[in-house]
Amino acid sequence: IELPEIDTDTDDSDYEDVKRVETASWADASPLRKALINQENVNPFLVFGKPAPLNMEELFPESKDRFHMFRRRKSSGDWSGADRLTEEE
Repeated sequence: IELPEIDTDTDDSDYEDVKRVETASWADASPLRKALINQENVNPFLVFGKPAPLNMEELFPESKDRFHMFRRRKSSGDWSGADRLTEEE
């Protein structure tokens, strides 16, 4: 079986005439990497605050007949017994 060649984006002549946009100074690899490394040590709760509890009924008010799906799982959601993962898994 012989399959035909499939054009890719690099084969598309439409992109040849597109002007290259200069990268913004903040997106330059070195300063950006430095900023991202510094950001790793920032506690997001100090920036955004503690998130409020998620209220599924508030998010999906038109799904009142499906509220039972948002409740806490029963035994099928309990993985601490015989169904839990083993060390090997």
